Amino acid sequence: MMGVISEDYSKKSEGHQKLVDMVLDDLKYKCETLNSESDEIVSFDACELINSDLKVQVVDVKQYDNGKSILILLKYKNYRFIDEDSFVYELRDGLKKWVGNIKIEVEDSINIFPDKDRQW
Repeated sequence: MMGVISEDYSKKSEGHQKLVDMVLDDLKYKCETLNSESDEIVSFDACELINSDLKVQVVDVKQYDNGKSILILLKYKNYRFIDEDSFVYELRDGLKKWVGNIKIEVEDSINIFPDKDRQW
């Protein structure tokens, strides 16, 4: 019985990870082509985080009566701390198109800068 539960959770988490990756790719494209005449604008704060070699990992997915909640882990590389609030808003907005009412919580935001291999 336990194998069925963990297999079901794994499939659900994997499906949400694919959706998150798809929305992240779309946001990356929008950030790359962003200009003053763009129809869809992504905040500059969100683009700064996205352009910092951002990796998003879905840690947990929960279903509620009025929607879903996704717990994510963020890893990025930047010389300074970047607030993730703008990015979470943009990600939630992109995911709403696919899954409806959704809440996104950040379990942890890790800045992996500086590289241990980098020499100054």
